[in-house]
Amino acid sequence: MKMNTPQYTLHLDRNLQADEFGRLASLAHWGEPGDFTQERLAAHFAAVDFVAHVRDAGGFLVGYVSAISNGLGAVYLDALLVHPEYERERVGRLLLRAMLKHFQNQPVYAMPFVDEEEVFRSEGFKVYRREMIALANRNDVPTAGDLTTVDPEGIKAG
Repeated sequence: MKMNTPQYTLHLDRNLQADEFGRLASLAHWGEPGDFTQERLAAHFAAVDFVAHVRDAGGFLVGYVSAISNGLGAVYLDALLVHPEYERERVGRLLLRAMLKHFQNQPVYAMPFVDEEEVFRSEGFKVYRREMIALANRNDVPTAGDLTTVDPEGIKAG
């Protein structure tokens, strides 16, 4: 399915090549363009429930969004990428709206960067009940010990 705007086309499919996705992802400082192989992109597609992307009139990839549903009524925005040269062109809003429409009547959670907060708020996102913070663990340090012998209370069995 495609939806057209005067300058862009929204694609609700996974027809992306690793090299073009890698270029866009590298602009968001996710790594180098070559880090994104077709196998890695296929694994990403297998892990997410929704994908959309935007191309300009020449077919150039200018934006991407993906989201994950837990199947219990909550959706998590996984990625929202917009090429820096197209940031003020409403590409991000187009992608957000497509994702929100797809998951209509389900709560969607996002952790935008501070400089992106107003875009999300303008699309109806708000702080509910109490504010959350984003914490990250790069998970790149080996875990000490044998995790196969941990009992339910978290005490290492003898």
